[in-house]
Amino acid sequence: MKRVVLGLPARTMLAILCGVLVLGAHVAPAVADNGSTTDERGDAPARIDITSLHVENGNRWFSMRIEVRNLRQKGTFELLYEAGRREPSDPPHRGSMIIVHRVAGETRARLLGCSREDCSAEPGERCHRLRASWDPTNDVIRVAAPQRCLWWLQRHPEQSPPRTGMFDAYAYLGRLGSGGDIDGIDPVVVDRG
Repeated sequence: MKRVVLGLPARTMLAILCGVLVLGAHVAPAVADNGSTTDERGDAPARIDITSLHVENGNRWFSMRIEVRNLRQKGTFELLYEAGRREPSDPPHRGSMIIVHRVAGETRARLLGCSREDCSAEPGERCHRLRASWDPTNDVIRVAAPQRCLWWLQRHPEQSPPRTGMFDAYAYLGRLGSGGDIDGIDPVVVDRG
């Protein structure tokens, strides 16, 4: 005797059910919220003139891309990620700074932890998965890192990454504080995807 389920042979019903399960088990790609901000062109020397900042803030990774009017081999760029929101005039209370620069033709990036007083590298706190690229052909600098690289999460792994981050960027020629040229861009606030 042939089994019938909902007017269909059992094998047909089983095939339909398997197809639905396979399609329903499709895992969606990681989601990231993103945001951008722009800055006036020509308000700093071309090789450090930041014209835009684009951020993707995902559940596991974050990335930042800055466009520079005429990116060359010199200059230092600081990209900041701070937990939550604050007034731009307030010092960061819990954040990380990625410093990107060129040394002998190689892109170097360093991650610092920031408190209300300053930003510094803490012994033993490193981010081996931090990625940075310097692309003068397209006038773009990119950085990406896991959320777990943020210094306060390295110290407190039981905590979750912040639901909201405030991102901004600065650039300068020479040594910061030595009277050299500097440029910055207004921060962008992005929720974590």
